[in-house]
Amino acid sequence: MRIGRLIPWTIALALVLDVTTRLIPIDMFSFRAWEALMVARGPTGPFESDRIYANPLTYGDLSRPRRYSQLRQHHLEYFSTDHWGFRNTVSTSEDQAVRWLLVGDSFGVSSGVRDGGSLASQVARWSGERVYNASADFPIPLNDIRFTSDRLGMKEGAVIFEFMERQPMPTVASTGASRRYTDGPPLAHTFFERVRGRSEDAAVSRLRILAGWGSESIVGTINPEPSDANPQQPTGLPTSSYELFNGQTMLFYGPDIDVVRDPNRQISPDYLVWLKSELAKLNLQLAVLLVPTKYSVYGPFVKDRSAVQPSSLPLERLADSLKARGVFVVDITDALRKQATRDLSRNQYVYFIDDTHWNERGISVAAQALVEAWKAR
Repeated sequence: MRIGRLIPWTIALALVLDVTTRLIPIDMFSFRAWEALMVARGPTGPFESDRIYANPLTYGDLSRPRRYSQLRQHHLEYFSTDHWGFRNTVSTSEDQAVRWLLVGDSFGVSSGVRDGGSLASQVARWSGERVYNASADFPIPLNDIRFTSDRLGMKEGAVIFEFMERQPMPTVASTGASRRYTDGPPLAHTFFERVRGRSEDAAVSRLRILAGWGSESIVGTINPEPSDANPQQPTGLPTSSYELFNGQTMLFYGPDIDVVRDPNRQISPDYLVWLKSELAKLNLQLAVLLVPTKYSVYGPFVKDRSAVQPSSLPLERLADSLKARGVFVVDITDALRKQATRDLSRNQYVYFIDDTHWNERGISVAAQALVEAWKAR
């Protein structure tokens, strides 16, 4: 066959493959729920509504590159969403009024764990009260909190604001009057809504994903990394691997290391002080949960003496400032470090070895500390 005829046939075949592979469910091309459920999300929440994602072989985002594949910790992720597109909370008190409203980022969503192991579900378990998880890729602003608490019928209760150490603190100027999602009601599962969701899902090229996998495999075969390769060599995500005192290699997200280098970092409490006053107008209280990065917890257990020593001073200063201004706050850095110390010799951990996020064990520590401090206030 002449090259002049081969080229158009090749292009035509590629187009056919691209179109037909887009009919395959996106779940088969994703290694965790986060990406799969954000593809066809609606206007009222961060994820696709009324959706279930179940993957018994999910693993952490830091181990996605081939050179770290041996560190993947395969486990079950079961992630379901409600009609508004927020993650479901497992609770034994569904007939009760919602008393806690959780707003946060992916740590509040609890990426990588089962519904029953999420932060909202474990707060519900420790408190015995009903919790709604309104976490997204970052904490929703006041106007979204106001709408969500109203649609849930919250006449009183508390808003848990989960603040993760790496993230920038919101400001009143940037988020005070903003809305992230629409009021709703959520879109009904009509023919047109199903077409919209399917169109957004089909916009993701499965063939491009397959090509990426093939490229990674070829590069890894041609240029395999030796086992003692430079631990600081960058990958898809800026990632470093360090050996802990118990001999386990753990992966860390680069920005999680960078943010704890500077003990003089200043985190303003102003937004949270303002949020407390605004929530009081709704008869809601504010509970702030300060979550350290993975490196803040495990940096002290790294064998390499030249590695960065994490500073917990910025979070401590923030907690002290909030307390001085009447805001309830729990910094769980110390609790997680103590649990990590007890667990290290048993090869148990409070964060995933291969991911930036905490696991169900770490979430349980945080939920217990928060609820016990709240009850003791």
